[in-house]
Amino acid sequence: VVNPIPTAQFTFISVCTNDTTDFTSTSLGGPTTFTWDYGDGSPLDVSNNPNPSHIYTTAGTYSVILTAGYATGCTHSTTVTVQANPRTVPAFTSNVPCFGLPTNFVDQTTNTPTQWSWDFGDGSPLNTTQNPAHNYAAPGTYPVTLVTQNGFGCIDSILVNVTVYPLPVADFVADTVCEGYLSSFTDISTSAVAWSWDFGDASPLNTTQ
Repeated sequence: VVNPIPTAQFTFISVCTNDTTDFTSTSLGGPTTFTWDYGDGSPLDVSNNPNPSHIYTTAGTYSVILTAGYATGCTHSTTVTVQANPRTVPAFTSNVPCFGLPTNFVDQTTNTPTQWSWDFGDGSPLNTTQNPAHNYAAPGTYPVTLVTQNGFGCIDSILVNVTVYPLPVADFVADTVCEGYLSSFTDISTSAVAWSWDFGDASPLNTTQ
């Protein structure tokens, strides 16, 4: 008896690192055994699964081998090159924002981002510029999410809490003074931690409370 040999072949979807890569056997001849070598040093997949999944953790080019066969021991192998593309690594900085002033965001994403989507965490529309500025309607802490994508279509995101601080309310009282006598100024400001007094007579600024 001369036993037949199957024709091993498969397809896959373009992959990004740390995403699931789905393989689909399209082998001819109805093989019943499937062994996968994903080409990245991981153990051989001998689960006999014709449509397995695998995760590549490092970007690179991998030679994936499918060996399809029958219980008789007759097998056929095929090799296909799979490119695992790097994902973006999103990051950003922002200034220390005070209410009423714009919060400036600076993108610091690596792995060549080409698209940006900012959610400022206050219900405002998404912003797709790289380095946006945003005005918040009230002081508070907002969860800001940046989603970035590169030319390979690989996407990642980051969430950072940004606090918008209230402005101090400057106020003071002064005694009624006569020329040649000391004038006493009393700070009654709200939320102040630093002071600068200009007495209006060209004397130096005073930074005591």
